[in-house]
Amino acid sequence: MRKIYFIVLMALSLSIQSCLMEDKNLFNNTAAERLQAYMTECSDALISSENGWIFEYYPEANQSYGGFVYVVKFTKGDVTAYFELANDVKVPVTSLYKITGDDGASLTFDTYNDYLHYFATPDSDNYHGLDGDYEFSLMGVSPDKSEVYLRGRRTNNKMTLRRLKISPAVYLQNVLAMKAALKGRSHKLVIDGATNTSCRFDTDVNVFTYSYTIGDKVESGEMAFCQTDTGIRFYRPLVINGVEYDSLRYENTVLSSSDGKVFISWNKIIG
Repeated sequence: MRKIYFIVLMALSLSIQSCLMEDKNLFNNTAAERLQAYMTECSDALISSENGWIFEYYPEANQSYGGFVYVVKFTKGDVTAYFELANDVKVPVTSLYKITGDDGASLTFDTYNDYLHYFATPDSDNYHGLDGDYEFSLMGVSPDKSEVYLRGRRTNNKMTLRRLKISPAVYLQNVLAMKAALKGRSHKLVIDGATNTSCRFDTDVNVFTYSYTIGDKVESGEMAFCQTDTGIRFYRPLVINGVEYDSLRYENTVLSSSDGKVFISWNKIIG
């Protein structure tokens, strides 16, 4: 009996040593070293985009103001921001930023910037400002380095930086043209060839409000969005008739889905 007990203890001991060796092989670096390597990866990605990044920004935890578009360009110490609400989208504002390991990797715009702090600056009527973020958790970089994923520290909103391939001014001018095209017209929603009830774009706050009928079922709701240079992109995929859509493309006064099943028209009757 003692012999069996000894053999079991030896087996357990060897098993524990094996696990410890596997853990050591799996994590050759300390947690602090791994965090530093991750922050370096994020920093290198941010600096690498010659034209900067499209920053689709959502203030307020429920996205009640909708989304707004920045373009941000990074050097090792500075961030240069362009903003769709600027008096002149060709004129940027430059300030400092930092990437730190406080409570996980974070990106912080830590000196005042008229554009980047626009939604977070308090005033006499609202000490929270418009509940915007200027500190973000760095959630990851896409494998091809074309996207960087953020989460607002105040709002918990998920946001994305998308690598820009044209000049910031040209992109934002196209965004403003899209905003003007979507403004102040009646909208008709067509799903699978059937004309449904109305929808509305509130371009003052960039929120899409919709209601449609399929058979005897009525669906309604709202979703925040940002304008792009080709249409709109929703904060999260919008489900229409059981299908998820993350964006719609604008052409010839019509917004349409990539699968050709959803159309939103202004001056043109479809079907």
